[in-house]
Amino acid sequence: MTQSNIYETFKKRKHVWIYDDKNIPSKETVNECLKKAWQLTPSKQQYMPYRVNVIGPEDQAEKERIWKLCIKNHHKVEDDAMKSGYLDHSKHVVNRNYQHIITAPYVFIFTSRVCESNEFNKMAIDEDSHHPEQEFEEKLEVINTLISFECGLFCSTLTGLLCEQGLDVSFTSCFPKQFKKYWPHIPYVDQEPHIIMSTGVGRQFEKIINYNVYKPIVREVKFKYLFLGTNESYYTELKKHIHKYQNHGILAYKDKYIDYNLNHVFVPVKNLLGMFDTYVYTKHTFDPAPRLMQECRFFGMNFIYARDKNIKDAGPIYYKRPANCLTDPVNKPNIEVIIKAMNDIL
Repeated sequence: MTQSNIYETFKKRKHVWIYDDKNIPSKETVNECLKKAWQLTPSKQQYMPYRVNVIGPEDQAEKERIWKLCIKNHHKVEDDAMKSGYLDHSKHVVNRNYQHIITAPYVFIFTSRVCESNEFNKMAIDEDSHHPEQEFEEKLEVINTLISFECGLFCSTLTGLLCEQGLDVSFTSCFPKQFKKYWPHIPYVDQEPHIIMSTGVGRQFEKIINYNVYKPIVREVKFKYLFLGTNESYYTELKKHIHKYQNHGILAYKDKYIDYNLNHVFVPVKNLLGMFDTYVYTKHTFDPAPRLMQECRFFGMNFIYARDKNIKDAGPIYYKRPANCLTDPVNKPNIEVIIKAMNDIL
């Protein structure tokens, strides 16, 4: 199969942690990409029942307000999970996944919108009794899935166009969706928000973990080899390898696919990183961030790369990447912006 220019363009996309504040794309470039995405993106009956709100380089305070919403929503999700028994604590750590919002020169917020009929749809209403839900505010919730899907189409098209210009992008959907309750201070978010996208020239792409917030690890080794079997797909794959590692433990949930002839550690687990000597990495599906590999390297445990080395994802990258802590001196330039935003909250 011949690889197209489209394939090569989208291969350039990487999630950005921090954007370069010295290299700001021109408004003309960003506006042209938005215009072309609008021209190229399909929509049911050409309604495009969403709005793309653009926050530019001059409005840093607005980006920080949005970042705070994401952080507070993240903490609320953790609090709710703890109350429901899914977590045993909620530390309210400031998650750096949202840092791209406060360092990006441009941030896009996609929101639902009430539409007006074009001539074609007016004819369909008159002749076929078509009911255009996109034209009624009270119906937007009914077509919420459609709106989110169409926002995704636009984002994908815009991503390709921005990558062609040598720009980078990031996304998040982790923010409160109830616009009347959580977004009253941002007046243009007057309908449900669907996704937040950012663009600029990326400076930091690697995920860096703050190991200082981890609970102290107590070395109480209960088995030599740890396997990850937290869903049926992972579990099925690890069973192809586990016969080579008799002294094992499988991190898993109690579910119908569990083979109770094997040794398990069922979630939730305390002191997981102190229980084993070697992590056996067997994931056969796409893995964007094999975190356990980095944790093993930082805390001095061993790991075995027991999957197909031809799989192209973050596995081979994390396998070679050194592990350092977010608070190490080498990372000081990357955390100054988030410290400033945290101080603004306090």
